[in-house]
Amino acid sequence: MAADYAEVDALTFAEEVSRDAPRLTVAALLFAREIAHPAMRPSRYLRRLDDWGEMLRAQLPQGAADLERAIEVARFLSDELLLRGNEDEYYDAANSYLNEVIERRVGLPIALSSLFLHLAADAGLAAEGIGLPGHFVVAVRIAGRQHFFDPFEGAGPLDTVDLRELLQRRTGFRGSVDPDWLAPQPARAILARMLFNLRGVYLGRNDWQAAARVVERLIVTQPDVHAHLRDLGFIYARGGRPLSAAQMLQRYLLVEPDAEDAAMVRGSLDSLTEQAARLN
Repeated sequence: MAADYAEVDALTFAEEVSRDAPRLTVAALLFAREIAHPAMRPSRYLRRLDDWGEMLRAQLPQGAADLERAIEVARFLSDELLLRGNEDEYYDAANSYLNEVIERRVGLPIALSSLFLHLAADAGLAAEGIGLPGHFVVAVRIAGRQHFFDPFEGAGPLDTVDLRELLQRRTGFRGSVDPDWLAPQPARAILARMLFNLRGVYLGRNDWQAAARVVERLIVTQPDVHAHLRDLGFIYARGGRPLSAAQMLQRYLLVEPDAEDAAMVRGSLDSLTEQAARLN
């Protein structure tokens, strides 16, 4: 039976991320609402995912081994739900918002991997997000061994040789796969990577308001990464908000007084303080 997600619509992204174990799809839908889709109800999409989970479980063969079930999850995503990577418009911000990925059935590797993780859990599998350089995949751990899947290409199961070929094809990397890259990524790390992708899209468009909303949520997700404070200050400045920019740079210098860029930031802070004073 599908869960009742009515309470999720009243949550904020900050509240979800503050949980001991944030729910990846819930948090991703919440940041989508706060950054770009203010009228969106996350509960609608969580119920859709529950419906997909019920469809998937109904198709799993009785007594299927874990690897067989993992392969079925990959097949279900690509062949029945028709979810695929958006090669043609890779840098479209919509590829990072789960509500849009669910509606349009296209997205970035990390967004599609998040849906794989959700459905794999519905199928009773121990699935993990794997943050390779320049690409994101998933692993299903069976008897201590990782079996990799790439929802962006609908590929799997893959071994480390396949991953090396995948990285060469998608990023041009020609070296060996570093074992450290295969460590499971916790929900907060996955959310941060999704937000970094969006930050890059909006900065590339000079959309300072949207970029600010993204970095505000990066600060919530990674409060110990003080560089986000500095970055948000400069984004506020580019967006014509000198007072907010000055306040954010002051916060950065308070926690990083000896940072390598502290002198540059102080110079920018003096200029922004003057601008803010003139506006008043």
